[in-house]
Amino acid sequence: MKNTIILNAGHNNADDCGAAANGTTEAIEAIKVRDKLIPLLKQNFEVAIVPDELNLKQSIKWVNEQYKKLDDGLAFSIHLNAGGGHGAEAFYYDNNEISQQIAKTIIDKYCDITGFRNRGAKADTTTRWKRLGWIRDINPWSCLIEICFIDNIEDLKRLQNDYDKIAWAIYSGISAVYNIKPIKLVSDSSNSEENMSSNNFKKLNKYFEKYIDEMIIKDIELLKKRNKKLKFSYPYIMLACSGIDLFGGIEKDFSDSGRSNSKTRFRWFVNEWMGKINDLYKEESLAYLIYEGWRCGVMHQATLKKGFETSSHLYPRSRHLHYIEDKDRIFIHSLQFAEDFIEAQKMYREHINNSGDANYINSLYSHLSNMMQESVNNRFNEFVSILKAQNLVFNSPSSSGGSSGTTATANTEVSNVPQEQMITRLPDDDPECVPSAPPEEDDLE
Repeated sequence: MKNTIILNAGHNNADDCGAAANGTTEAIEAIKVRDKLIPLLKQNFEVAIVPDELNLKQSIKWVNEQYKKLDDGLAFSIHLNAGGGHGAEAFYYDNNEISQQIAKTIIDKYCDITGFRNRGAKADTTTRWKRLGWIRDINPWSCLIEICFIDNIEDLKRLQNDYDKIAWAIYSGISAVYNIKPIKLVSDSSNSEENMSSNNFKKLNKYFEKYIDEMIIKDIELLKKRNKKLKFSYPYIMLACSGIDLFGGIEKDFSDSGRSNSKTRFRWFVNEWMGKINDLYKEESLAYLIYEGWRCGVMHQATLKKGFETSSHLYPRSRHLHYIEDKDRIFIHSLQFAEDFIEAQKMYREHINNSGDANYINSLYSHLSNMMQESVNNRFNEFVSILKAQNLVFNSPSSSGGSSGTTATANTEVSNVPQEQMITRLPDDDPECVPSAPPEEDDLE
């Protein structure tokens, strides 16, 4: 399929404004979105604009006179729905797998970025007309999207509050069809706020790479390498729960009016993002139990709370989140839980990277910054003084064999310990070890 997008704003002529509600019309809103979409698409595609004065039949004729073959491009038409529902949907040519995949790719990406309810990719034969001219009568591949319900005030507000985000979501969906990475549009009038957003975006990703990929994810992968022999369980749960807590804080902040909001942020990530991996995670009852029974149980009382048991080897993965009737317990396949978290965080990070929303990025980084700037407890300085008084001090290069100005006592004691007893950890083929320590903002530059 050629990198050509034939773009149409539905119901855009004077005789047919489409649906009308809440002080606006389908034509007005579709044109606003289309006009925001054009410069985004032009970064990756040849773009043809169907003239606004044409009706549906004339628009189809206009397209077909210029684009004769199926692979000449993608004809894309923007519409708004009506009839009392809410959310977004896209239509495809019935019984055509490629057409269906195009519509599904676009609507999934669109709803992921905008937050609209995903009503799915639907065959054009499911409409009240039993066919759609834009889908059936166009020569090239085609897709028609209903971006929201014009007669649903909440849908309409979400659209009108951020046309840029709506356009970015459509652009990202079309780019995904072509397996092209979307490019954020940079205007000549970029101001300091946009520059700040770009910088914060980079810092967020640097944090994720350094403290999620290189610590939590890497630790899980190290455990998996030895799982057949050592049969881990709790470490997977602890690592996954710490990651869930972190990503929840990135989105919801790490406190609410000075009070911890760990329960709220933790349960949000389980419902919202792990729920995309397994529908059971969408259940409020399960999100509550994971927080109270798994996270708090393992962290605070060294075991799961009553009603659960876990293993990474005793039962197959297919038994994860099943009820053991004779024991009256819920089974957690701890490795499956960890891998569900890994997939969920990938999706969440992709959502952030595709958002194109400067305010959202700045908000996320503000939450992260608040966490990193947490003040050191006075007890820390008190204990450092005790260590210094007892000469229990060394500099980090000495721990890898380098020379430094460390105290003789400390070095002597370390050197007398057999190497294999110095650190209790899994073998790591990578000679460069990453220390587990809280980040400083300078680390993210």
